Amino acid sequence: MAKEGPTSGAGQGRQGAGALSERVRQDIERVEDVRREAGRRPDPAKRPLTQHLASELFGYAYKRLRAKMRTGEIAGLVKQKNSMVPLVLTDEDQDGLDRNPAYRDELAVRTIAEAWTRFYKRAVLGGQWNPHELPDGNRAPAALETYFFGMCLLQFPRTYMTWRAEQEDKFLAHTKGLTAEELEQALGYRSEQATEMVTELCEQVLGMVTTAKPRTRSVMTMAIEGYSQAEIAEHLGITVPMVEGILYRFRQSVRSKVWEGRLRLPRDLQTLVLRQKRRAAA
Repeated sequence: MAKEGPTSGAGQGRQGAGALSERVRQDIERVEDVRREAGRRPDPAKRPLTQHLASELFGYAYKRLRAKMRTGEIAGLVKQKNSMVPLVLTDEDQDGLDRNPAYRDELAVRTIAEAWTRFYKRAVLGGQWNPHELPDGNRAPAALETYFFGMCLLQFPRTYMTWRAEQEDKFLAHTKGLTAEELEQALGYRSEQATEMVTELCEQVLGMVTTAKPRTRSVMTMAIEGYSQAEIAEHLGITVPMVEGILYRFRQSVRSKVWEGRLRLPRDLQTLVLRQKRRAAA
């Protein structure tokens, strides 16, 4: 089971201070000053040392969390911490973190806010910070910033799970039960033109939309309804490149089914696909 934080007191770190760097010894002094300030000033809004420490730790963790989300390293770092809550990122999840800075910003701020609450209560006021020990139990002298970033990594899976559920609820609000007739119209068919093959194709494609993940489903629903990529991005709070990527991957899924013989295209659509292939090869 993962440790949520060190259990030995900051005073023990002072006993071994001779083996610590000057930076870590200064951190020990800062924590003790902040703890004394809390005892002297009951009102949290009137604790300048605490506020200054919070600001410094926020700046340090914010840059690193955003960078690790962007590169995809966040999952590996969380795994190293042996977090009790596993972090599972699908390709679609990572694509969202990669392409949307707003996602990374919100997740970083929320993660740090939760981590700070626990850090201040346990490590500072509770005296649990030991500079010899990182939050995952590895014995190594660590500066306060490193310790706090470790707590952020332990917090991140919980924050991400909550945030992802909220995102899915938001996406689902932009989906509805589409009909084959609506897709037929989106493909350029009038009701009297739609053959049995066209209707069968549309029903199968709609089945793919209905079973897709909420973000893909919402994008495809709005695209079928005639919204532009820019309008879809604005409504869903995502970027245009994300919309483009979702549409591209869905089209590729449809093409794969066609090539495998699991979807049959009407003759006029087959002609359109061939023209597109020729243009792409030119």
